Amino acid sequence: MLLLRRSFTTSVKTPWVFKVQDMPELHMSFDEPSREKMLKFTKTQFTKTFQTICEGFANNDKAALKTILEPTLHKTVCQNLDDLEAEGYKFQFLGIENLEINPLSFEMHIGVNIDRSTNFPSEHYVEISTLESLRAGMTAEDLNKEAEKDGVTFTQDVLQTKLDNIWLYISPRAPANLLIGLDVYFKLLNPLTLVKDGEDIIYKSRQEEVHGLKMENIASVVAKDQEQAIFNGSFQHLMLPLLKLEERTLSKPWTVADIDNIMNGNHHVKSAQKKLT
Repeated sequence: MLLLRRSFTTSVKTPWVFKVQDMPELHMSFDEPSREKMLKFTKTQFTKTFQTICEGFANNDKAALKTILEPTLHKTVCQNLDDLEAEGYKFQFLGIENLEINPLSFEMHIGVNIDRSTNFPSEHYVEISTLESLRAGMTAEDLNKEAEKDGVTFTQDVLQTKLDNIWLYISPRAPANLLIGLDVYFKLLNPLTLVKDGEDIIYKSRQEEVHGLKMENIASVVAKDQEQAIFNGSFQHLMLPLLKLEERTLSKPWTVADIDNIMNGNHHVKSAQKKLT
């Protein structure tokens, strides 16, 4: 979950946090080589996405925001923008300067879609009591057998680390897919400010801020649903694209699922407030 919290408040909610703070520390779930490789293939896209959000807020361009935001987040953002406008507030875009991007942590989700409205209610999923059954189907030996074809091998430690960051949503009718959730932080001079009656009400001068986006992508789909995946034994192939950090996986369009934690992480299944273990 994104670590940012609100600091500036108005009479209505804002879809943005105005706060001067340091970059969060690297999460232990994300090793440095993987972080660097992921950034290599995603930096340009993430920069463009961040700027689209800033310009979309300033121009109240809901159509542009719709192309990059998860639908429930988009609905919340649009409502926030309408409420701000009704109170006389307007975002002003100041530009992207001194930008530093850091993907700091990730999660993996099996059995849910990015669009929260398409996921089942929580009672349709079965929780797995331990991860042992998953490890049995995704052992290092199984993964390496496939990965070695591309000249890649994984140690048990690497596999263990990645499995410990998986959320499991098990249902025969749920999709047999692997969704990546990546927390990306942007450190820069404040790209936005809030204006009312022609006056900047945030800062007297530009300040260095940190903003967080929860980015999501579908890394792998091995069957139409989990029942089919179990029948044909394809579950063990779900994690291969992520473990190998393939360029074609990372370069696909990413969706923003949360901005500065305004959705409190935007859980895929709303009643699931904890990791399914």
